[in-house]
Amino acid sequence: MAAPGANPTTNSSTILDFFPAETILDILDHLPVEDKVCFGLTCTALHRFTYKIDKKRLDPQTKEAILIRLEKDHPGFFYCHSKEKLFPFGSTYLSGPLPLHVLTEQVKYFGVINFKGSTFKLRYYEARLATNHHLHGPEHGISPSTLTHRNPILRTSPESSPRNRRPKNLTFLPTGRPGSTQLFRTCNGKDLVGGSQDYLTKGEAFRVCMHAGVDVAAINCVKIPALDKGISRESGYHGTGSCIFCPTDWDCSVRWTGAKHGWAVTIKTYHEVGDCRSPYDTKWQQMTRATPFTIAKGRDIPHGSVRSQWLRK
Repeated sequence: MAAPGANPTTNSSTILDFFPAETILDILDHLPVEDKVCFGLTCTALHRFTYKIDKKRLDPQTKEAILIRLEKDHPGFFYCHSKEKLFPFGSTYLSGPLPLHVLTEQVKYFGVINFKGSTFKLRYYEARLATNHHLHGPEHGISPSTLTHRNPILRTSPESSPRNRRPKNLTFLPTGRPGSTQLFRTCNGKDLVGGSQDYLTKGEAFRVCMHAGVDVAAINCVKIPALDKGISRESGYHGTGSCIFCPTDWDCSVRWTGAKHGWAVTIKTYHEVGDCRSPYDTKWQQMTRATPFTIAKGRDIPHGSVRSQWLRK
């Protein structure tokens, strides 16, 4: 196919050149409009047959189908759903492959994955580029490993003991990872909390998705036993769970690290973002909508399945 904006090739020769014009017209009559337009982009001769189609205004569905085909065939371009056009991308995509007004529009209508307590953000076009890399090849997108993000957050323990009033380091390590045609993301959070879980459950909650965090009473949450008397220092604790609204699973472990730092709580989350072929896909909507009533339906996959798929890779 011709590159976006280019004229049909003038010196190409195809097997259809040996068919009578009447036969080619008969073939075109049985093809959907998007196929006819794509045929017209391959060479000048076929472009003459489809010239009238090119002059017609295509309906949105047909236009999108054609542009998605061009996205697949031409490295360095990706399809923007908000503007319904192809945009180029490169190694500096994070500094702005999209004009600011387009980026703002995408975030407004398509949402963004950004959990409280983390500076990590995953916008739809970034997720699409990562899955394009997996589906169509390295030249068609960005490696999911490019989305790796680490941000230390310094906070102070609420405990009164001067020994425990030290900055606490909370680190998130999300990593995009495609499994089959799905984009997965994992996140590690670790916090040395001294002798109390109030640090995690009060004030700024540790969020594992848009709907769940660390809590002691809520149904949809990561539950940590009482650190001072609920678990032994020898055995520690390990638990798993799932969000009831979105495809997020988690592991939670607690271990004693010694008198100097006390208990270490580690939370690892697993997220399935979907195939990222459309910003209206159920999984993307579930992952980016903070309030459950804005989601068409709740989680429709077995609890623990996201974690299992990740660990199998």
